[in-house]
Amino acid sequence: MNEHELERFIKKQAEDIPTPPELSPEAIEKRLSNIPQKNNKSFRLRSGLVAAAACMLLLLIGGITARQFLITAPPQKTVKPETVAGNPASEDIPEDISGYENAYKVLQEYKEIQEQETDMIYEESAAANDVNRTRDTAKEALLPDKQNEASTDSNRSSDYSDTDVQVEGVMEGDIVKTDGRYIYTLQKGSMGSSVTIYRVNGKEVSKVSNIDMENCNANEMYVEKNRLIVICSLWKENSRRYEDKDIYYPASGTTQITIYDIENPAYPNKLLSQKQSGNFTTSRISGKYLYTFSQYRVSTAKLEEDTPETYIPLINDTCIKSENVRCVSNDASCRYMVMTSLLLDGTSEFSDSICSLGGADVYYVSNENIYCTNRTGSNGIFDGYFTNISKYSYDNGSFHFVAKRKVRGIIKDSYYMHEYKGNLCYVYTRTHSNGKTSNGIVTLDSRLKKLGELDKLGKNERIYSSYYMDNIAYFVTYRETDPVFAVDLSDASNLKLLSELKIPGFSSYLHSFGDGLLLGIGQEEANADTDWEMCAKLSIFSIKDNHDIQEICKKLLCSDSKKELFSSTSAADNHKAVFVDEERKLFGFGIQYDMYTQSEPDTRYEVYSYAGNKLKKILSQKNVFSYNDVRGIRIGDYFYVVEPEQEITVYSMPEAGQTKPMQKVN
Repeated sequence: MNEHELERFIKKQAEDIPTPPELSPEAIEKRLSNIPQKNNKSFRLRSGLVAAAACMLLLLIGGITARQFLITAPPQKTVKPETVAGNPASEDIPEDISGYENAYKVLQEYKEIQEQETDMIYEESAAANDVNRTRDTAKEALLPDKQNEASTDSNRSSDYSDTDVQVEGVMEGDIVKTDGRYIYTLQKGSMGSSVTIYRVNGKEVSKVSNIDMENCNANEMYVEKNRLIVICSLWKENSRRYEDKDIYYPASGTTQITIYDIENPAYPNKLLSQKQSGNFTTSRISGKYLYTFSQYRVSTAKLEEDTPETYIPLINDTCIKSENVRCVSNDASCRYMVMTSLLLDGTSEFSDSICSLGGADVYYVSNENIYCTNRTGSNGIFDGYFTNISKYSYDNGSFHFVAKRKVRGIIKDSYYMHEYKGNLCYVYTRTHSNGKTSNGIVTLDSRLKKLGELDKLGKNERIYSSYYMDNIAYFVTYRETDPVFAVDLSDASNLKLLSELKIPGFSSYLHSFGDGLLLGIGQEEANADTDWEMCAKLSIFSIKDNHDIQEICKKLLCSDSKKELFSSTSAADNHKAVFVDEERKLFGFGIQYDMYTQSEPDTRYEVYSYAGNKLKKILSQKNVFSYNDVRGIRIGDYFYVVEPEQEITVYSMPEAGQTKPMQKVN
């Protein structure tokens, strides 16, 4: 096996291998892409090799042998270009198959391909040397490559901020919540997790109760009327050993949902706990139901056709019903996507559940439909990635499969997708066989059939952020400059490029800012003599005049000493970490400054105001514990900087001048 053949094999195998979050392909890619660089000094790995390098580094660091890696890595089946949406010769993809029998066949096929490709590898004595070379590539991959409506209780004040959401009416969970009278925070510790509840009365904040949850890692929570909903990943043995083979197989985790009655927050009352197979991925609340998504991996070591528990995900220790087991991916896989619905009143078990072989990486939930996507390989010759899209309708807790399609390119984030007048719109980045990239935007109808497309936008760049306002899509690509595109979706079969603005730097976060304005948070080179000293960048774009985008204000965030190597914000990784008040023209976020002069980074929470075409910093709280986990919330005339693991600091609502803390509560 020569070097190129091994490269293709590793790229295929890396797609599905379990990795810890900090070494997942997405995390490595984010780490690489968050530090842009100029073309003449760039060191780039193609996206497939980034994933391969990350996985190989994980194996080598953890002391896992090459044999163990090769046996447990998943295969990819070939994809004919003519079956891909976006190709002029696109064909309909057959409806998904379902049931235990079909799931078992797919898993057996997956297992057989594993074994065949394992044997092939071991016939090549040069493989070990090639793996060593790949290890060196993996180390290089980790070097900085200078290149992301709450229901209202009438008995509570509605004058408070809430977690930022993508779709109005579809709530998202977070680690900090408020109902206007209380602040709820999630903490994670060595013995488990906890929720702390604080009573809020203006500048007075006091702790009223604490909920301990042993043997679990809390992911996120919701506060809906008098219910607190906490979602945890249960602790479980990381691997299990089979006696007939000296191999350890990763054990998929379990997600637990617990509902508490908080009519009296001083005495929370546990109502119900429900479990579903798989590691927690994300969740949403729509109407009276919580929708929870997890990923479950099957160990193919011991598949027993007559024992569904060996290959079917569980709901409260019972296998998901055969008619609710689907196989929507055309690729052999051992990974399931599991989704459940649960009534929020805490009086009944799961309303519905469904699982799909092939898994999912990104979820977009509109008011009526759920779109699940997962990245998959090409046809064996490196030509970037494809994305499988599956669509489910949902109503009052019931799921119904609608359609599926495979499309070219990567849909990296839920914010890359948007539903408009029953059609799905998405932006994508495609990597070509020559290593170059291009971007585009596509509309699909209600059955996921292609209606329109604009492609070849931002050549040799990739998408960094996307935001939709009704019929207009805004998205940012980057390599040397920051093209901000505006596309009209009104005619789904005839998309129109309205504007393209090229400016230095890039915006990894976009958000509407009222009055025909768009807020951008990203980075820009701080020093013209280098291509990797990056400052966080704030931009205000005008989109008033026929959506002709203009950057009317910008601010680079560097300290007074001007000695930062790098500064980055929480906005790049998590839109929920950003506080935005469009009416008051305020926004806040966590920020980290890395400096030459100190070994530890300077982490802060900062709030900015916009007025008279100027951005002004009006709050800066230093030494926050984690700039990614700190949250800012407004209740009435007061602003609270909440560090879930540390303290709550109270300020008068920032307006014209910089404010001072009024109280701190641990």
